[in-house]
Amino acid sequence: MRKYYTMSRPCFCGSEVMFKKCHKNRKVTGEEFAKYIYQVRADKDQMCLHPSAPLTCTPKILNAHTIQRKGPLKYLIDEDNHLGQMNAFGENDVIRVGWRRASTFRGFCTAHDKEMFQIIEDEKFKGRVEQVLVAGYRAYAFEYYKKMDNLRVLLPYYDYADFEDERLANQLTQMVEGTRYGEGNMRSCLDEYKKGLESKNYEDICSVIIYFTGDLCVAVCGAFAPDFLIDGNRIRPIDSEIQDLSINSLVTEDGHAVVFSWPKENEVCNKFILSIIKYPETEIPSILVEVIFRFIENVFFSIDWYDALSSKQKENIKGLASNGGIRFEDLHALVPSKEKYVNWEITEIDLTPFSRTPNW
Repeated sequence: MRKYYTMSRPCFCGSEVMFKKCHKNRKVTGEEFAKYIYQVRADKDQMCLHPSAPLTCTPKILNAHTIQRKGPLKYLIDEDNHLGQMNAFGENDVIRVGWRRASTFRGFCTAHDKEMFQIIEDEKFKGRVEQVLVAGYRAYAFEYYKKMDNLRVLLPYYDYADFEDERLANQLTQMVEGTRYGEGNMRSCLDEYKKGLESKNYEDICSVIIYFTGDLCVAVCGAFAPDFLIDGNRIRPIDSEIQDLSINSLVTEDGHAVVFSWPKENEVCNKFILSIIKYPETEIPSILVEVIFRFIENVFFSIDWYDALSSKQKENIKGLASNGGIRFEDLHALVPSKEKYVNWEITEIDLTPFSRTPNW
């Protein structure tokens, strides 16, 4: 049942025509809905997600980088200051993205972006607890922002539209309910990190840092909910709560690092990480590349690196990015392909950045 919509208000579809003269007695078509989503995406939401917002915010909201422009992105750009992002459903595999626009979102005000992330923007990553914490906070903040933005786009139609195709209405309902659930999970993770930042007590956060040498050709910032171990066995019962895990690429003095962090209560994340690091160290770099492309959208890479991959490797990467059937036994089960995508060599796997280890 649609919610009541005032007859003289501009219609929910964004046409700027009064509702009574627009969609009061007209059903929404699939083509119309797709056009609405495309248009409204251009008007990005903006908010500051700093723990103390909005009390100490400045008026200006930045296009803030989730992956540091002076850090990993610097190593990925070509001579024209562009880097690649997967275009999983388009005609071309790769989208060329400018350095200034890559990995940005309008999620922090000018003051808080500088204040909070200075220790990973202006300093090389050294595994300090505060660096791990703010990197994880930004990853969860980015995913939370995306879900809030999705709801901004979907809710007007969810609340008021009468669809021509009932299947589309059902799909929209599933999308909204799933996004609301995910938004709540990301907010819970942000709250855990906020407590750690404010109290300087980090015992409720777990993390694993994998240090590498070799060419930094792929970078990531985001979060995902693992349901399966790397070998394909399910670790999260179907009806149980989703547990989210953050992942970041950061530059170190001698190379780079992939940093995982998560709230201590997310025990599924412990098991998932263990299923990665139990593999031989020579296989872990390519497993991480496959994990990154499989589970995270906010991934950027060197176009030269991608061009140098074999046809099979490109097919794998595109399949992973599009959630295709490449080497998967179930919707979220990743089975490593044994392909070697990168020349990374592990120098250290640090399980104790908070002077404690997860309960393996």
